[in-house]
Amino acid sequence: MLASACHANRANVMPQPAATTLDRVWLLEASGTPIPDTSVTFALATGRTIVLRHARPDDAIFLVLQFPATKDSLRARDSVHVTIRPMRGKYAFTLTTPDKIGSGAQATFSYAIHFQTPRDALAKYPSPGRFEAQLSPTEIIADTKVQFLVGARPAADMIRFPLIAPGSYGLAAIR
Repeated sequence: MLASACHANRANVMPQPAATTLDRVWLLEASGTPIPDTSVTFALATGRTIVLRHARPDDAIFLVLQFPATKDSLRARDSVHVTIRPMRGKYAFTLTTPDKIGSGAQATFSYAIHFQTPRDALAKYPSPGRFEAQLSPTEIIADTKVQFLVGARPAADMIRFPLIAPGSYGLAAIR
């Protein structure tokens, strides 16, 4: 079943409507043990790549956050502190920081192993591959609204998108 979800290797994510409500989408579900929260402080001038993984034995990548090195002369200090809280059972997370994220930051979900089509979605998308083909990155706003984002597929079973600001992000398909 999971192998059929691994078929996509397109450069761009299918276009979706600009915004809708959370009850009109299905968030991609994640199987396995929950991903732990992570907090990291790093120097803005050096940047940082943060990799969140599923538990052993597979240690599969769940999320990669990339914060490129930047020199921002308007900042009073050089460090950035971020906290990442994955949403239990979903390919979604909340990023919080009291600091400015900086330009060029991006997130990449990797969902090859723990991909799980929501049960209700099987009527509309009878195979995991069809559901996966409709996934788009989203920003989840105030637990009720979903803003679709521009994304790309750098490899099969991966979706990358820009991080503009702190907030909640996930992978979703239209109901």
